[in-house]
Amino acid sequence: MEMSVALILVYTKAMGWRKVVLIIVGVLVVILAIILIPRKYNATGSSNVSQSQTETDPTTFFKKIFSNGNCQTTGSTTFTATPMKPEDLAVIMPLGMMVRGHVTPIDHQYFYPMGIGPDQSGPEKPVYSPADGFIVNVVRAPEQQVEKHLKSRDGYDLLIEHSCSLYTRLGLLSGITDEMATAIGSIERGQKKDVRIPVKAGQEVARVGGQSLDLTTYSATTPAKQWIVPSHYQEAGKQYATDAFLFYSPAIKAALLAKNPRTIEPVGGRFDYDIDGHLVGTWFLQGTNGYQANNDQDYWKGHLVFVYNGFDPTAIEISMGSWPKPGLTERDVNQGWQFAVKANKPDPKDVTVTTGPVKYELVNFELIDQNGQRWNNTYNGPVTVDRTSSQVEGVLLVEMVSDRLIKAEKFPGKTASQVSSFTTNAQLFER
Repeated sequence: MEMSVALILVYTKAMGWRKVVLIIVGVLVVILAIILIPRKYNATGSSNVSQSQTETDPTTFFKKIFSNGNCQTTGSTTFTATPMKPEDLAVIMPLGMMVRGHVTPIDHQYFYPMGIGPDQSGPEKPVYSPADGFIVNVVRAPEQQVEKHLKSRDGYDLLIEHSCSLYTRLGLLSGITDEMATAIGSIERGQKKDVRIPVKAGQEVARVGGQSLDLTTYSATTPAKQWIVPSHYQEAGKQYATDAFLFYSPAIKAALLAKNPRTIEPVGGRFDYDIDGHLVGTWFLQGTNGYQANNDQDYWKGHLVFVYNGFDPTAIEISMGSWPKPGLTERDVNQGWQFAVKANKPDPKDVTVTTGPVKYELVNFELIDQNGQRWNNTYNGPVTVDRTSSQVEGVLLVEMVSDRLIKAEKFPGKTASQVSSFTTNAQLFER
């Protein structure tokens, strides 16, 4: 310490007090800049800033994060146009579906156009703004899809501000209209751009083909999500994502419900199921920082979910980021897996700390239409989970250690009678 002070005095004498002060000030400026630089959007158009890190008022959050500090305080509160023509739609999938890497219940609805081929080809169909507003953000698709089973393709996401409290995101668009392209200007693959382009309800803004239109609705009036630890869901705006069917005019709602196979309320689906002290809901591998999993590309690997099928909420569905089945490649193990439960019990909402260890026998499942036939991904009335499968794919052994901590272990190829207790492969999951 004495030597350090002596060195400082020597350098001060050699350089002069004024230069030393300037150097110290410069260092402090750099340190403050590092601390205060705001976190930016990533290439997908989402911000990694959680609500707890910004404003708690939803409209202020929207104005700052979605509308680049500028939004109209009054505007549309009702969707008076369909995002796609009903005759162009094969089916609408509600909130809460779980598919491969979408391990947690999905916060947006899928609008599948007619004519999608097995190779993700198909004719393009027009996409419309559901209400008056402004396109405020454009994202152009990166070269590599996050979900590896989707082929790389060019495309766009459009975020539309209808007011300071209501927004829609039109995602996975295969193209935009010439009018929009001119208004948006140049944008590179994998980049985002803030704009302010007025649009009218029913105005064609884009097209979609070969895959679904992803429709996300954000509302400042949506009730708080049923999440035990909201800060573990870091996607910007996810806490305000809600059911678009709540905002359609009666005529539009009726037309679109005719393409939605879910009949149990809420018919638009849901994606938040947590009940404190109960197994039901979403869990994250302990120490992985919640939903985003430290921004790992395969962020879903540490997700484990005990909820209900999006089409048929009477059926338990267990969704997990990985399934260590012998013989699979690492990519296949970590692709995301969904299972039904043999005998459809015990209900995860009834499992608590006092229940003790629970063995879930996992089965693959198919969806069937109202005629009892395998569903062909096109609307033909209500869709339910076929519960006749008895082929057990494995066992998930789970126990609630405390109200917000569970122990779980996967046993591929085993039946309940072959699993007696946890091994050293058991993992801990938290809310």
